[in-house]
Amino acid sequence: MLDIETVRNALREVMDPELNRNIVELGMVKDIAVEDGVVRFTLALTTAACPLQGEIAQDARERLMALEGVREVRITTREMTPEEKEA
Repeated sequence: MLDIETVRNALREVMDPELNRNIVELGMVKDIAVEDGVVRFTLALTTAACPLQGEIAQDARERLMALEGVREVRITTREMTPEEKEA
């Protein structure tokens, strides 16, 4: 069944290449929503000019599209708040 936890588990396989930790563990995944086969989430980056933004988003998109029931993935990116960076 496609639900938020299934999405979160798939995103645990997406690694930040610089930090060699997954994006869920790093607190980069926010606001996951699943509706009618459309998965949406926010990718919070440590800096707005993150050079690996495209690579991380593409890896996330590919892993989510491989899940049964997913027909579309929508990723919004933003910079982490100072509080999120400290967490």
